[in-house]
This record gives sequence, C-alpha cells and structure tokens, in this order.
Amino acid sequence: MIVPSIIPFVVMLSLLVIFRLIVKKWKSLSVFIMGIYTFSAAAFFILSNTSVYSFFHCSVDTILHVVIVLSVMLMPLAFFERRTPILSFSKIDENKLKKVSTVIILLGVYSIIFFAQYIVRVFATGVVATRSAEGGFVFSASLFSKLACLGAFLSPIALYFYFYNKTVHVLSERQSRWLFLSSLSFVIYTLNVAGRDGIVIWAFCFTALYSLFSNHISTVDRKSLLKTAGLIFFGGFFLLWFISAERFASSEAGTSFSMLSYFSQSWENLTRNIEISKATGIHNVAPYSQFELLTTFFPSLRGGNNYFANIDDLSQTLWSMGFRSKQFAFFIGSFVPHYSNYIIFSAFIFICFLVYKTNLKITCDGCVNSARLLTAFSWYMIPIVGVFYFYYGSLAGNVYLLTPFIISWYLRKK
Repeated sequence: MIVPSIIPFVVMLSLLVIFRLIVKKWKSLSVFIMGIYTFSAAAFFILSNTSVYSFFHCSVDTILHVVIVLSVMLMPLAFFERRTPILSFSKIDENKLKKVSTVIILLGVYSIIFFAQYIVRVFATGVVATRSAEGGFVFSASLFSKLACLGAFLSPIALYFYFYNKTVHVLSERQSRWLFLSSLSFVIYTLNVAGRDGIVIWAFCFTALYSLFSNHISTVDRKSLLKTAGLIFFGGFFLLWFISAERFASSEAGTSFSMLSYFSQSWENLTRNIEISKATGIHNVAPYSQFELLTTFFPSLRGGNNYFANIDDLSQTLWSMGFRSKQFAFFIGSFVPHYSNYIIFSAFIFICFLVYKTNLKITCDGCVNSARLLTAFSWYMIPIVGVFYFYYGSLAGNVYLLTPFIISWYLRKK
C-alpha cells in the first residue's frame, strides 16, 4: 500500500526520538545513524512534492523493512550507550597497535597512490564521460589492484585508530597523522571514477567516531580536530557540488535536487523493487552475490546454470524488467526481495546482531574493550553507509568485514 510522502519522515523522526529517549543524549552513535535515515526521509518528502520527482512513492512494506531492520541492528548499541557512560577505553598493547597501524597506513597510502594517478585523467576526460561505459577506467583484477581496493575499504579502521589514539596518546604524532591521511584513501578510490560516495562516507565515518570518542579527547585536540575536519568538509562539499553540477546541472532536476535525490532515492527504489517482485514473482540479484569471497570458493552459489555468473548482464536484464538494480535502495535492497521467506537476509541481520551484542561490552568500572569496540564499529558501517546500498558485497568489502575480527583477536591475544 502506497502512503503519503510525509509518512516515512514522520516514522523515522519518531524512531529518532525513541532512540534519543533510550540513550538519553543526542551525541551518540545510535542517534546519529537514525539521524541519517531521518534526513533521507526528509529529502524524500521534499522531492516527492516537486514536479520533477513527483513519481517518488513509498509503500508500507518499505517502511516496515527499514524500521524493523534498523531497530534490530541499533538496539544493542542504544542500550550499550544508555547502560553505563564510557569512563575510559582499555589500553591496547603499544607494540601491537604500532604494528597494526603500520600495516593499515601502508595499505591506505598505497591505495591513495594507486588510484590518485587516475584522478587527473578523470577530470581531464570529464565527469560525464568518465561515468559512461566508454569513458570509464577499467582496472585489471591483479593482486595490486585488489590490495589497493582493500586499502581503501580499511579507511574506517584507520580513522578508528586515529580517534582512539587521540584519547590515549600511544602512537607518535607522526604515525597518528599518517593514519588520518590513510583514512582518506576511500575518498580517492571513489574519485577515480568521479564518484561522490567516498566524500559522504568519510564524513559519516568521521562524525560517527567523533560521537564515540569526543568526550575523551582533550579540548585542545578537539578544537584542532574540528578545524581540520571543517577544512576537509568544506573541500569535500565543493567537490560534491562540482561533480553533481557536472553530471546533473543540464538535467531537469538540476544540481540541488540531484544532491537531495542522492540521499533520498532509496525509498523510491526499494519500493519499486518490492512492487515488481510481488507483481512478477521475479526476484532481484542473488543474495549470495553480496558475498564475493564466498562465491569465489563456492561458484555454485551464484545460481543454477551460472545464471548469476555475470552480475552486469543480470543487472541489465533486471533493468529491462523494471527493477532498479545496482541502484541506491538501502543496504536492505541489496538482499531483498529475493525469497518470500527472507532466510538469507534474516540470517545476515542475525549475524550482525550477534556481532554487535558480543562486542559492545562495558566493565563494571566503566571501561570499554577498545579492540572489541573496533569490531562493533566496523560492522556498524553497514547501516551507516547502507542509507545508499550494501557497500561490502565486493571481495575487498567482504575482507573488510573479516579484518576487524582478526585485528581484535591479535590485539587481545596474550
């Protein structure tokens, strides 16, 4: 059933207030994540009342998917933030932290160098041409390119250790700055195809970590941090506006509306996919395709008769059927609609819930396990960037989801 465009905003705003009441403070990670989805719903409402985007619509099914999934994923975090204020973060062994940070820095800087060489070509070729099939740059599936992709996907972990070090001052200032620099690798990674995602995702990640650590960072460091971030945010907004203008200024929507559509179109796309799935009985991309690491070892999971072997061909087929395949439809839309019983998606959400529940721990003296918090935060990037789609379905993304477990185990090992 289609609902008035104001309903998603009212529902998300109500959910935001509920989480604020649970946590009892505005500056918290769970409230911030809910705020992202509330902003998305607000943008959806604004655009749906314009002539250009009057086709935007949202169903009860879409709202239920978003509300139920976000509630399940964010409840462990909300009660963690409410239960006991974090008085301190557990100390990580200095030598181990230096080794892990060095590896992350090397991968991040290598990623920046690898992809930065293409940025000049991107802007010389033109944003529109780069985004087209003819103008895009195709990288070989070599070990070097895969390592560069992995370095970019590890950006949140680099930023996590940067913020952590601001609270405990274990690493040298030089190494701390290198961590900050390497966290920008994902921005460079997306800019090499004239993408806007990296800019927005880095800003989301920074804000999320600031909400976690700011109370434990000195006033001097906090001011310096905000000044640096402010400069990057300003430059990032300029780039975001420039890329949007290059791609959409001549369109009917224009630059401003296209930027709002960037944040709000998931409501429309998920609704459309669910509608078509119900009407045709045809389901979207195979859910196993979201785990490339798994299908690399078990090719049969791609689907019978290799139907899902070529995801690009499948996407074109789905587009011809009306699906908004490979488009923003929340991270939920990357999994559903697939099967009426939603087994795979439910299993994935359950795994997320277990990851959050088992890694969000505060001791009786108010100390949080920093290594375990890394795992929980890394996985909370799923709903944070999931306002667009499931970013971690690629091989590098799958490895990213496994990496915090390995790092956490290593840092906690006696």
